[in-house]
Order: sequence, then structure tokens, then C-alpha cells
Amino acid sequence: MNSPKDSKAHASAWAFRETFRNTDDSAEIHARWRNGTEHANSLKPSPQGIVEKLTGDTAKLQQMLAKLYPELARLQRMTTNIHA
Repeated sequence: MNSPKDSKAHASAWAFRETFRNTDDSAEIHARWRNGTEHANSLKPSPQGIVEKLTGDTAKLQQMLAKLYPELARLQRMTTNIHA
């Protein structure tokens, strides 16, 4: 089964292909291809943006773990008491 990401990429590639099919001017096709590549590169997140996102994700995970550790300790005590 294709993922939504695959479907989106396929749809985007198909639209791009159709754009080229609608013109006979090879210079125009080349210019569109060249500009399309630059546009795709401009959509990539910056390294700083990636670091900021990962930092935020790490903080969220640390908060979740801080909530889970006391519960884990409680469950371990219960298990120890049951098997004792």
C-alpha cells in the first residue's frame, strides 16, 4: 500500500510532467525544470529549523518520561509485593 507521502509525490510529479507535455518549446521546458529544482530546494527546512524542532521534541519526550518513571516505579513495587 502506498503511503500518503508517496501519493503526494506521485501527484506532484504527474502535475510537473503535464506542465512539460503542454509546451513544445525546449528552452521553456528547460527553464521550468531548472526553476522547479530551485523551488524544491527552497522548500527544504534549514539545519537550524531541524535543530529547533528536535530540541522541542526532546523536551517533550523528557516531560513524558518524567511522568512515566514514577508510574513505572509504582508498578515495579506492586509486582515485587505480588511475587514476595
